[in-house]
Amino acid sequence: MVETTHGEPAEGCDLVVVLHARRGADAVRHYSAKPQGPKIVVAFTGTDVNGDLTDPELVSSVALADAFVFLEPSAQRLADITDGRPQYVIFQAVEPTDHEPSFEFEEVVGECRFAVLSHLREVKDPFRAAEAVAQLPDDSKVRVLHAGAPHDESWGDRARELMQDDPRYQWVGPLDRGAAMRLLEGSRALILSSWSEGGANVVSEAISLGKPVVASRIPGTVGLLGSDYPGYYKAGDTTGLAELLERFSTDPSFERELTRLCLGLSSLVDPDRERGSWSDLIADLGLSAQ
Repeated sequence: MVETTHGEPAEGCDLVVVLHARRGADAVRHYSAKPQGPKIVVAFTGTDVNGDLTDPELVSSVALADAFVFLEPSAQRLADITDGRPQYVIFQAVEPTDHEPSFEFEEVVGECRFAVLSHLREVKDPFRAAEAVAQLPDDSKVRVLHAGAPHDESWGDRARELMQDDPRYQWVGPLDRGAAMRLLEGSRALILSSWSEGGANVVSEAISLGKPVVASRIPGTVGLLGSDYPGYYKAGDTTGLAELLERFSTDPSFERELTRLCLGLSSLVDPDRERGSWSDLIADLGLSAQ
């Protein structure tokens, strides 16, 4: 039997998939202590692959797991801590949403709109796009709409200050998924400015919509978009991001190239592909998904 559960551990299951090696350590120990217990698969997230690999909770989960899942290929650099047990790269697919958006976005004629879909917290480097916009010439067509919840009120205050400084940057606060996807669909590209990621789902969402990505060059994103993708800037480099945004807004051939490359990755985020990957994993562990 294969089930999906959240919160309290499920009983009588044949397979347990634990998200977050650190945060899920208690669940891993719970199931591994059972006589003839279920197979345990640990799925590594960004906080796992980019954090301390000697963390006792992570080490405990790794020691007890039967197999491992990574969200993008570069995370397989952790292979040396898994002792040869099965590893799988399973890209996060994107299911269509029929959720009615709760927010309408004003269209500005001639603008080149970029979407930022990230919460306001340190690891996301959330204000890099706003700071880049401030470096652009007054006649630049670049405009940034940023959706995400603030870590605390001080982050919201900073976003509001940046909007006052330059109205080409607008923070719209947290949005439901339907509204966030509408924002992305109505934009020319996504900006992902994080310091670290484990395979950001928002990149999969952009790819599913045929939207190009401008991103900080970090392992988790390079694992999704490829090492030769030309839409990267050095993480934390405001000027580098500003130059990319201005080039995108003024050079149609550059926009076309990024779009072509992202469209070429669309099969990676196909829900049927993800389901097939999980079916292969289940079969390899000697189980049935039926």
